[in-house]
Formats: sequence, C-alpha cells, structure tokens
Amino acid sequence: GTGGDPELSFQLTSPTNGAEFIEGQTVIILADVQATNTSVKSATFFVDGTQVASLTQSPYQASWSAVGEGAHSIKVVVEDVSGLVQEQTVAINVTAQEAGEPIAPEVRFTTPSNGSSIIKDQAVEINVQASDLNDDLSQVLVKANDAAICEFDATVTTQFNCQWNATTVGNV
Repeated sequence: GTGGDPELSFQLTSPTNGAEFIEGQTVIILADVQATNTSVKSATFFVDGTQVASLTQSPYQASWSAVGEGAHSIKVVVEDVSGLVQEQTVAINVTAQEAGEPIAPEVRFTTPSNGSSIIKDQAVEINVQASDLNDDLSQVLVKANDAAICEFDATVTTQFNCQWNATTVGNV
C-alpha cells in the first residue's frame, strides 16, 4: 500500500492575529507544520508581501524587526513535495516607541564655590559634577559671561575639570 494520500497542515502559532508590537521589537514568526505521507518542500514567510525567509526544514521560524507604524500582514506559505500548498495570514499592529519624558541632568560646581572672589588674570580651577538619571549625558559645557570656557565629551569622561583665567572684572 501507499500509506494514504499526502496531507499538509500547519498552524501559524506566532504572532497571533491582532498582536501589538513596538517599533524595533523583534517579531518571531513560527509555523507548526504537520506533514502526513509527504514531506515539506518549503515554508516561506512574508511581511506585507515581501519575503523575509524561506526554510526547507524544521523549525519553521523566522524573525522580522517591526518597522513602520500601523497594520502589517504576516503570511506563511507551506508547500510539500507533491505540490500541496497551505497558507495562513495574520494581521499585527506596530506602534511607535514612546520616548519617555526627558530627564534634565544634575550639575553642580564643586570649585569655585558660589560667590567666590577671583583675581583678574589669575588661573582658577573649575570642577563640575554632572550626572544624569537616564544615562544620556553627552556634553558638559561651562560658560562665563555667555562664552564657552571649558567643554567636555561626557561619553568618554566623568571628570569635568579645567583651568580658566578671568579676563574681565565684575560678576561672572
């Protein structure tokens, strides 16, 4: 006997219809394929009509980085060696990654202290402590009378110290 007619079935187990993803999130596309009296030739994965993977053996799993806000269509087409074809489509939604509220860095002068008297043309040591709760501090810029006197790349240093010579008399 031949063992019966070939049968091909599968279930698109991930993602589920209506699933929500955030832009940049990895979407795992997983098909559970059952082939009876036949063998799988290929499982082809599509997102919005564009092929993202084609596999010839189990596990039938692909991934896609969620891009583009709005509705997206994910389709899997499974074909066996005898020409049987099954397909299944689910709709998912991609939302924008929400930026949290910006958090201002905390900055304080350790030297000179507030209200210090400085002699004109004398070198003054300037020390600044700066920190940021969400770790996105990129630059520390120290100004006197609206002119930059020290600038630091906060991505490469946490020491914000410099020398400055006061060139004018008055409050700085």
